Amino acid sequence: MDAATSGFALLAYALLEQLGIARDDIEIVTLGSTPRRAVALAAGDCDITILNAGNELVAHSRGCVFLASSTDVGPYIGTVLARVEPSARAEDETRPQVDAVERDEAVVALRTVLLETTERIVSGDVTDLVVDSASEVLGLTDEEARRHAEILRDDNHGLIRGGTIDSGSMETIISLRERYAPSMVTSTLRAGWTELLASPPDHPPTT
Repeated sequence: MDAATSGFALLAYALLEQLGIARDDIEIVTLGSTPRRAVALAAGDCDITILNAGNELVAHSRGCVFLASSTDVGPYIGTVLARVEPSARAEDETRPQVDAVERDEAVVALRTVLLETTERIVSGDVTDLVVDSASEVLGLTDEEARRHAEILRDDNHGLIRGGTIDSGSMETIISLRERYAPSMVTSTLRAGWTELLASPPDHPPTT
């Protein structure tokens, strides 16, 4: 795992249960980022892990096997881009302060670039570029890199068009956290998500 209560860890617990392996029957080892876990799996330093972003293909090329998919649990979002509004308590005087307007403009610009890039990848307009990048960054063969490009375009495992989180995927994330890592934060997340769904588009919740 990257961490015992991370989103990937909770997904792993659910997938293991479907394979007949209880959480109490395994030893959880913190191994860090996804690329590091791919290396650890191939080296035999762990038995099972969750991989994505092409790292699953890297591990497979080194003799590892696929046991399950996130879709076996339900619709699932494997990664997101989010920002947290700074609070007065969290301000770090040692870091250069960024004007709020500049920060908002930078976030909008980044979001625009990511959405445009996603659309071009999913539509197949830049497949050759994706294949070249996957080969260079991940060290995949041409066949493996093209498989990675196919996964990025897949409705269930690929990139999200439009940048909108679907309610089914969010429900899976909340349910996994309620099941394997319940807390006040989880309760707040459930309440906030329910409020968001119930709010008219022009009157979003204030909390």
